Amino acid sequence: MGAIITVYTDRTIRIEGVRRLHGAAYRIMPDRMEAGTFALGALITGGDVIMDGVVARWLGALTGKMREAGAEITADGEIYRVRAPKVMRATDIQTYPYPGFPTDLQAPFTTTMTQAEGNSSIYETMFDGRLRYTQELARMGARIDVSGSGRMAMVHGATPLQGALVSALDIRSGAAMILAGLAAEGTTRIDNVVYIDFFFFSVLDFF
Repeated sequence: MGAIITVYTDRTIRIEGVRRLHGAAYRIMPDRMEAGTFALGALITGGDVIMDGVVARWLGALTGKMREAGAEITADGEIYRVRAPKVMRATDIQTYPYPGFPTDLQAPFTTTMTQAEGNSSIYETMFDGRLRYTQELARMGARIDVSGSGRMAMVHGATPLQGALVSALDIRSGAAMILAGLAAEGTTRIDNVVYIDFFFFSVLDFF
């Protein structure tokens, strides 16, 4: 559109003003958070999910970590398919700005790692307080140790989850509670569902 923008490696962006912008065509990227949540849903349930292949280019960091955990992933342009392994392996993550591992998929991924064999380390670099949802997972039987700084956690798996009354603290932890409920034995009840309602309405709009 005629803008002059320079992105530097030190996370600095420089924008130079121009007299005017002109029209352009732009295709909005698919919602990689929704797609990533569906993909992790396949892993935590031992299932198989197929999505439109267009999402693949935006899920590079997640795809790499799911493969590290043992998932079989097909990304051929037409479809993006995630098949869970028989035994999921513990996998470490550290959140970064795009194209790194997204902070908004940290809670769903951490929840998925409760079903992986071994210890998974989680390092949240973007926001404070993003690991508070682990207390909700503990109600379901998850074994997660959070560091004093509140930015690092160790997930001890695999741990059977049991249905419990938990709370959605925000939209991403709400998605994490849903994933935990899918993997848990018994009934899981989630309160503060305004965040989950928002998530599902956005999914319906997506389709």
